[in-house]
Amino acid sequence: MADTCLFVQPRRGVTLRQCVGRVLRQHPQKVDALVVAPPIIQQPAGGDLQADSELIRLLSELAGADDELRKSLAHNSFGRVSIVDQRSNRTEDPALAQEQAATLLSTTVYPRALSSHFFFAGARWELGLAQLIQYKAKHGHCKAVYNHTTSGGFALGAWVIAQRVARRTTKLTVQQIEQLDFLGFVWDAHLSAWNKGFERLKTYKQECCLIAVPAMYISNDGFKLGRWVDNQRTARKGGRNGGKIGPDQIEQLDSLGFVWDAQRSTWDKGFEHLQAYRKENDHTSVPRPYNSDDGFKLGCWAHRQRQARKGQGRRKLEPDQIEQLDSLGFVWDAFQFFWDRGFEHLKAYKQENGHTVVPSSYNSDDGFTLGCWVHTQRQAQKSQGRRKLEPDHAEQLDSMGFVWSPRCHKSLSE
Repeated sequence: MADTCLFVQPRRGVTLRQCVGRVLRQHPQKVDALVVAPPIIQQPAGGDLQADSELIRLLSELAGADDELRKSLAHNSFGRVSIVDQRSNRTEDPALAQEQAATLLSTTVYPRALSSHFFFAGARWELGLAQLIQYKAKHGHCKAVYNHTTSGGFALGAWVIAQRVARRTTKLTVQQIEQLDFLGFVWDAHLSAWNKGFERLKTYKQECCLIAVPAMYISNDGFKLGRWVDNQRTARKGGRNGGKIGPDQIEQLDSLGFVWDAQRSTWDKGFEHLQAYRKENDHTSVPRPYNSDDGFKLGCWAHRQRQARKGQGRRKLEPDQIEQLDSLGFVWDAFQFFWDRGFEHLKAYKQENGHTVVPSSYNSDDGFTLGCWVHTQRQAQKSQGRRKLEPDHAEQLDSMGFVWSPRCHKSLSE
């Protein structure tokens, strides 16, 4: 009929179990078994409450002898644990002291006691589930990162990963799976992360009315959508850093009009702008600083096409791209095109004025800066560097009586 066990000195192993076992025996007249431990929570002068290691050891062995106590500790249930404050010199509010002690027990003592090698796998699983329940209550989800450790030292992140592995290897019971499902446990972390990215991409398309996400784009909530999009392309190509992507995921992305080849998409966009430019200007010699009305840097794009055909830059032009550009009469040599254009304007000027002495500020009717062009030819003829006038250009100018020194020409005329 004994229902109380008072420890006045530490007991261990079999001796402790025998002591506790006496009061755990069932009897019709016995309602509870009371186990009283000596002072086990200390408070150094001016410090916080600290748990004695003897308390952790005692609870560990008691939990090993009593399954119900073990479950109570795992779920931080204080229905089976009471704290009596016997300090005579306390100055703080008793209720506050009780709360501090309870916090110490739940965050440090119980997890450490239940993490002992003394327990079998089932006990550790119960502890992990209890810690996950607390994690979800605080964070709103069960996706603890792999290196997450609770304040009590429990490696919750590793435990979460272990459950995924255990289910794949059929080591979890149906009841354990149901308990985790009830919490909203994420069994496939990769798929969960992918779905998160896909939802962000749908939102981006709705807000921006396009699917081409800039590489460095970050959503308002901090999600790196640009990098995620790039990873999908890498994954489909079989790249190492892109993860895996299945047929159903490819189909989902295709349903949004996903751009799998970002560079080709940009090229097609540039070609469309070039078509519009040619229709408006009747040529494809786009000035280097020119931007389209929507901000597309068409001048830079055209320059990159010339470099790409020469084998310069990061990417070469495909044969079909060269053919498309040729169909528009693309100017592959912008310098020669501009020179020929200037020469044609000079011929027209001479035909109209009878000479080639063009004022430096003169512009043709179509806006061509002929005076500046003429001045450039004279400077190039004097140059000894890479900007020196080409011999065939000088010959063409001479053939029409080009005046290389307008001052001397003026003196002779006078």
